[in-house]
Amino acid sequence: MKRTFEQLELPRTSTRDGRPEAPDGETHQASARPALADCPELMTVTEAAEYLGIAVSTCYLLTKRAIDTKGSVGIPAVKVGGRTMVLRDRLGEWLHRGPQP
Repeated sequence: MKRTFEQLELPRTSTRDGRPEAPDGETHQASARPALADCPELMTVTEAAEYLGIAVSTCYLLTKRAIDTKGSVGIPAVKVGGRTMVLRDRLGEWLHRGPQP
């Protein structure tokens, strides 16, 4: 028997910030990790584009080049869980030496 969305049972919450409680009463470890955007070493592509004063689509193109060429060309970036994140300190170095063709 298929359930409708309204019939699905939602996980119990007991922590102050609303994180789901595990069956044994402990909170899930994954939800205890800091958000990627809160890491001082990483910035989102949107943040990098805003910082550089370029379009977000251009920033994605340049980060893709860096990922595809293992950092030899483009804005220094990494993939973290499917998200493209720009390396903040390496972005400064990249700007200082100038974009490579």
